[in-house]
Amino acid sequence: MSTVLEGVGRLFKVAFGLLAIAVGVFVVGTSVLYYHFAKDLPKLGGIADYKPLLVSEVFADDNSKIGEFWQECRYLLPYEKIPRRVIDAFVASEDERFWDHKGVDFKSILRAFFENLRAGKVVQGGSTITQQVTRSLVLSREKSFDRKVKEAILATQLEQNFTKEQILYIYLNQIFLGNRAHGVQAAARNYFHKDITELTLAETAMIAGLPSAPTAFSPLVNPAMARLRQEHVLSQMLENRYISKAEYEEALKAPLTLYRAGIDKDFNDLYAPYFVEHVRRTIEQNFGQQTLYGGGLKIHTTVNLADYQAADRAVKRGLLEVERRKGFHGPVERVAPDKIREFADQVHLQLTELDEPIRMPPNPEIPPLSTPIEEGHIYRGVISAVDDQGTATVVVGHAEGTIPPENRKWTGRTPKVGEIYWVRRTADGEFTIEVEPKLESALFSFNPLTGEVKAMIGGFSFKRSEFNRATQAIRQPGSAFKPIVYSAALDKGYTPGTTVIDAPVEYKVGRNRFWSPENYSRKHNGPMPVRSAITHSNNVIAVKVFHDIGIDYTVAYARKLGISTPIARYLSTALGASDVTLFDLTRAFATFPAGGVRPTPLFIRKIVDKDGNVLEENRPAVADAAHVFDVPGSGSGAGFNGELLAEGEKVIEKENLKVTPEEKRILYGASIPPGHVISPQTAFLMTNLLTDVIDHGTGFKAKSLKRPAAGKTGTTNDESDAWFVAFTPDLITGVWTGYDSRKKIGPGMTGGVVSAPIWLYYMEEALKDRPVLDFAKPAYIKLANIDSMTGGSALEDAAPKPEDLAIPSGEAPASRGVDFLFKDLNNL
Repeated sequence: MSTVLEGVGRLFKVAFGLLAIAVGVFVVGTSVLYYHFAKDLPKLGGIADYKPLLVSEVFADDNSKIGEFWQECRYLLPYEKIPRRVIDAFVASEDERFWDHKGVDFKSILRAFFENLRAGKVVQGGSTITQQVTRSLVLSREKSFDRKVKEAILATQLEQNFTKEQILYIYLNQIFLGNRAHGVQAAARNYFHKDITELTLAETAMIAGLPSAPTAFSPLVNPAMARLRQEHVLSQMLENRYISKAEYEEALKAPLTLYRAGIDKDFNDLYAPYFVEHVRRTIEQNFGQQTLYGGGLKIHTTVNLADYQAADRAVKRGLLEVERRKGFHGPVERVAPDKIREFADQVHLQLTELDEPIRMPPNPEIPPLSTPIEEGHIYRGVISAVDDQGTATVVVGHAEGTIPPENRKWTGRTPKVGEIYWVRRTADGEFTIEVEPKLESALFSFNPLTGEVKAMIGGFSFKRSEFNRATQAIRQPGSAFKPIVYSAALDKGYTPGTTVIDAPVEYKVGRNRFWSPENYSRKHNGPMPVRSAITHSNNVIAVKVFHDIGIDYTVAYARKLGISTPIARYLSTALGASDVTLFDLTRAFATFPAGGVRPTPLFIRKIVDKDGNVLEENRPAVADAAHVFDVPGSGSGAGFNGELLAEGEKVIEKENLKVTPEEKRILYGASIPPGHVISPQTAFLMTNLLTDVIDHGTGFKAKSLKRPAAGKTGTTNDESDAWFVAFTPDLITGVWTGYDSRKKIGPGMTGGVVSAPIWLYYMEEALKDRPVLDFAKPAYIKLANIDSMTGGSALEDAAPKPEDLAIPSGEAPASRGVDFLFKDLNNL
């Protein structure tokens, strides 16, 4: 018996030893395998390390959203703001034991194994939500044994470092759900045009069925499969008691209306595209592409959406009117009568490509949406019928209207069935025939007292051309440059009443080359005060004054006002021969209503990052229009405005300008208050002079505004550029019109004829609800004596001598000025 017991004991020892060895081998082997798979895994820190790519949003001055920039369309939602029903839907469909397991659910893996074995293919996955998070954040979607092991290890680590709520927070914000949507908030917006809190149970279940195969299960790609997935989610929610039987059955029967999402640019084109694109360029330059397209910035801007849209309508209306003056050239094209509906459907799809709803299930009883038609825009319309009175029926996509005879009388023809025209809907709902403008125009408008930009239009259509002619086009300003010359002259001792002789004058501009400026009328008026010369845009006097005060001095003066483009140093620059941007010229003019302060146009008020940190904030100056000119200088010509002098010295050195010590005192003297570039007195005098241009001169069309306004027209000698820059006390607007190719607009198409109406149409809308303001004046100025006043920084000995103003000839720098035979057309 003892022998048997001894044998059993030895056997037990051997077995125990073998078991110990096996356990040891298993532990060592497992450790080696764990080390093998875990050695290169990323370290999972805290929730603060979760920094996904987010949508950056742009807001107008009333906080309405007008733009967005993204690489991945994702809006970060705190866990507590995610509706409980959304959480339940995803947990029920993707990981019903989520609240119980530790990262890996072996029960689900085993169940999925047998289900796939029975089906003969992969029909069910065993990954938990935690595993999906690790896969999404740090691992690829490669299907391999190695990746699955690493995924399980990381999921376990994730469960140790994060709460269940934090894991769901990451999952529901990170997961890709198709239709360009990353995360549940983006999915709600992209699929249903709703906030996540507004989703119905049926809509929630549709989204929750997408994670495993967002393309294959997409309702936009495979509606039948999407319905099956939706039903699966609802059944899982019912089985796990998240919803009742009644809710389940109601959701199954609920019809859905879905939308196909576009890219960020599609949204940006809707509201204020030229402005939003300018903001995009600015932020990308200052903060980088990564911050802009993934940083979740909140960008608060100065643009007023109503003003922007009014400006857009004004530009379109003005250009369409110009095209009418140039005549009609017939229909755009023709289609056979039996192809009319096909053509209309194509137009509808082009205009509603991303906004046309997709209904599940399809409902033939619900007609498709009518094509959206905006007043002021032009569309391709096809004539479907013409009655005995000549009234044509026009079809624009799925919209229809009439063109009465009076609305197409200007074309000189009766439309025929099948002809395609550019048409515009009027305020009364009828249509007119138009011509698509090849001409372009730009408008730039801001508050001169605060600098806040309210509207910026860069062309007839952003979709046609993204080139921003308000900031990027460099064109000759014509007579619109003259106020800069006359402002510089006031500070050299001229007064509004200074008399200059309008008589023929000849300047030598090279060896045996001479140039004589001409007035448009080819006539001369003899002695004229400066006030009349500005009002009627006299060329000869402008050149004489420019020659007298000095080219280099005037260049330095223009730089003070903000002109940044190259300024040629020849006499025809007085008549606008040197190119400028609309942005620069409008800013220069804004110095006058701003009381001598050169405004900095503000596009962005504040930029806030995703954590609420302010990255940039621009506080506009708070200026009182009633006292804007009441800012005293030193009262003497002694000393300098230090900040202005430092800026001026850089300009003088950079451009090698020959400026005398006396001219420096005029340009940068202490009589110009701190923060100003010209004195309030000079600013007021120029404002007063430019009101005459509108009241009695070339800008007379703006008088219809019936508000105090001041400004200047400009037209180049070849009629290729037409300008109007004008302002009220609290809003300045510049308008340029021309072809991109610098060809002639047409006979008589001057700044007063072409651009002033656009200015007027815009200002009437922008100011309609604002009080009428008059221009303030310094308390010490008596209007009765204004024509004898010089600029505020003029030196006592700077007044021009009469003999200098009537000089019959003079020397001018050799230049192409001899070829700039300017004819100012603003007198038309």
